[in-house]
Amino acid sequence: MSSRRRAMLLVLTLLTLAFAAALVLPLATLSGTVALEAGRDAQTLQHRLAVWSLVMLLPDLLENDALLVRDLDRDNYAIRRFTIGAVELFVAIQDDQAKLPLRLFSNDRLQIRLHAALQTIQSSARLSGTLRVPAEIEITGCNEDVFAESSDTSIFGMPGMPGWTRYVSPLGAQLSLQRTDRFVLEAALQDVRPGLGARIAALRGAEDREMARILDRLDLPATERRAVEQRIRTTPSDRYSLLIRTQIGRDVRQHYIVCRASDPPVVLVDWEVAP
Repeated sequence: MSSRRRAMLLVLTLLTLAFAAALVLPLATLSGTVALEAGRDAQTLQHRLAVWSLVMLLPDLLENDALLVRDLDRDNYAIRRFTIGAVELFVAIQDDQAKLPLRLFSNDRLQIRLHAALQTIQSSARLSGTLRVPAEIEITGCNEDVFAESSDTSIFGMPGMPGWTRYVSPLGAQLSLQRTDRFVLEAALQDVRPGLGARIAALRGAEDREMARILDRLDLPATERRAVEQRIRTTPSDRYSLLIRTQIGRDVRQHYIVCRASDPPVVLVDWEVAP
């Protein structure tokens, strides 16, 4: 999508947001309950339009953000703030392929390996809530039921307290070598060999970005080497997640979105969650 088209999109969005805000004014003449419901619907439209616009405009908004790559390379976590119309947006940006993909263990019917991996992440990241993945569903990646048995606070966190989605993704089946936390690599590979993820994390670096060279140094048996090659990727990530908190006055909403890094971005997951 060209910059000119994105600019036109922003103008149209601002006009629509202004129209939605104008709808609230006549509501004062309605009865109490009807006015509250109509006002809530109008604000919901404003929140939703702002989120949609941010997703489409984000590549342009971050084009000259020199610190974004540094933040993602260091912590796989970057907070940015934007204003669209009357809506304030706070967005947490992450490389979604630097998280443990639940599909990695989709063939683990008893979930023994999955629970062990999640326990490693929980203890290392000091997450307060327990992530419960229903045993009877297949982890397809786009189904909200993947997280149905856990609270939104446990899954998505809250200001000052990370949630599970900071380290776990419902999509994909591979992890990024460079940006994945040491303990997440360990969680992904501990069923192959305990301590293997930590050893790989210790060897990665600017001078050693090729998985083949790292594996050569580890001198692994063929079966273990294949398992690592299937789970860890060294090519650039093509998927990112956004935890977007929108605010109009005291009205706060939150969306969890995962996009494919294309032009325009392709939305793969779009959930409204408790703020």
